[in-house]
Amino acid sequence: MEKINIIGIEDVKAKVLSDLSKFPKELLVHNINHSLDVAETAIVIGREANLSVINQKELYFSGLMHDIGLLNTVKEKTYLGHELAGVEYVVDTLPNFGYESLISLISKNILATRMPQFPNSFLEEIICDSDLANFGRDDFFSTCANLRIEIENVTIIK
Repeated sequence: MEKINIIGIEDVKAKVLSDLSKFPKELLVHNINHSLDVAETAIVIGREANLSVINQKELYFSGLMHDIGLLNTVKEKTYLGHELAGVEYVVDTLPNFGYESLISLISKNILATRMPQFPNSFLEEIICDSDLANFGRDDFFSTCANLRIEIENVTIIK
């Protein structure tokens, strides 16, 4: 993956990565690496679509934070509601960095990743595609195997 070079993302990225590092080790798929992968994949798609730098920043933040709500929901042994918890995180975090204007759009992008996905905008489509990009990659089967283990270890789903 190419180096992401967008001015003004490092402060938020550092905060989010610090919080993502608190994810339980049992999250074999929904972890810091997945969040970075989704963010970076969204940027690649956004650049190919000739999106503005501000849209690329929105996509990057959306991808980075799309699963951050798992910090709250895995305590109850569920994935359900982690997108809403992620929106709460966005609302609480972005104003600290002067990004109040991005809250609504990033929140919509995060909510679009709920399964089943129903994106309502081009940016939401990009985030949804980025979240499931592994479907078309060589790591698909290993990711699915790890997801099965993750579900068995961190949720009440059997």
